[in-house]
Amino acid sequence: MLGDGIMPLDTLAPDPSDILREGHPLVAVDGPNFSGRTEFLKSFCAGVKEGHIYVGPEVYNALSGLTSTVRQELELHNGGSLLPLHVSGAAKELGLDHLLEQHPGTISGGEQACLAVLCGLALSPKGIAIDCGLEQLDQVRLSQMLDLLTRNGPPEGALVVDNRLHEWPVSVPVVPIEALRRGPLPCSPVQPIEPGALGGIMGCMAPSIRIENLCAGYRRRPNVLRQLDLSLNPGIYSLSGANGAGKSTLAKVLSGVLRPSAGAAFINGKVAKLWREPGRLVVFGLQNPDVSLFEITVLDELRAGAGAGPAAERRVAAIVRAFGLSEVLSVNPLSLPFPVRKRVSLAATLACPAPWYFLDEPALGADRETTAALAELFREIAAAGHGVIAVSHSRFFHACLAGSPLHMCDGHIQE
Repeated sequence: MLGDGIMPLDTLAPDPSDILREGHPLVAVDGPNFSGRTEFLKSFCAGVKEGHIYVGPEVYNALSGLTSTVRQELELHNGGSLLPLHVSGAAKELGLDHLLEQHPGTISGGEQACLAVLCGLALSPKGIAIDCGLEQLDQVRLSQMLDLLTRNGPPEGALVVDNRLHEWPVSVPVVPIEALRRGPLPCSPVQPIEPGALGGIMGCMAPSIRIENLCAGYRRRPNVLRQLDLSLNPGIYSLSGANGAGKSTLAKVLSGVLRPSAGAAFINGKVAKLWREPGRLVVFGLQNPDVSLFEITVLDELRAGAGAGPAAERRVAAIVRAFGLSEVLSVNPLSLPFPVRKRVSLAATLACPAPWYFLDEPALGADRETTAALAELFREIAAAGHGVIAVSHSRFFHACLAGSPLHMCDGHIQE
């Protein structure tokens, strides 16, 4: 099951298009996780609503997987060249024009979200429903996207679900899901996050990390990080920055999955070659949960990184309680709704007994209550002696996290 909700369509208002018939080209649907928001958006795209497009939180699934460049992906959806202004102009407006020769799988999550929506619009749909995909956009791109949907959106409008509506730079009509749902609030498949459940199992004395003159990137973008300097002591850090600024690339370097082209790393003052032991110092919690889930059941997923023995079992049991996963332990994680898959991916990351955790968009798809609880959980882990670096485009999450602020801009860190 994909998306956020678990309600049958017949418990919702019969015609979602009704809320777009007041002359508003863009309407947001507000509500907590598992309240039926996703089903409402899907009903907008189902049945007699031929020509309506649904873009889920898994924005990468809206891309074909058949092309080798962003340009080809747009041309595939457009059915021809990029010459039509509604495609080429929008690509430039959203900052994708300099990425046209990049592979769609190598651009940042926020850039993928922009590409997914733009590919949907290139199909000239009658209407579009976007489910939490805009949460991956920085404030500048979010403002540009909302303006694009308002000015040049589909003729029958756009419905959007987003967990940070209160942070949007513009005001749009908002309809609460309670006003659209016929039945009662459905039961959540998971329990609430339980800060404090980890108890003393997360105790650690994380080392300090220092990066000097670091350069790193990829074949077609070799200079994503350029002479970056950074000093990190155990504690909690709140990392922000525009889409494509290099945040995920920094995570790959620190976790040892990307070898830098220049520069040096020091662990407690000693030179370290992080790529020789990936995951030993820093475990990377990926933004996209679907590429980090490999096991048949949730319990197997949590055990995979925890190791063996009584201590590992105690760790897994505490992680299960903290993330409220007791009811889904025997379920295949990829069959769960997106917010739960994201939670399982986070839990599996923290089940790994590493001194440092780099968490990329950990609150993606999470409502305000869950976001605040996650931030409290991460603060407790840092207070136990770990190092935690958390990335988000949500100002609310950063406020709840209350970590030492770091800002990435154009491949550099501004402390």
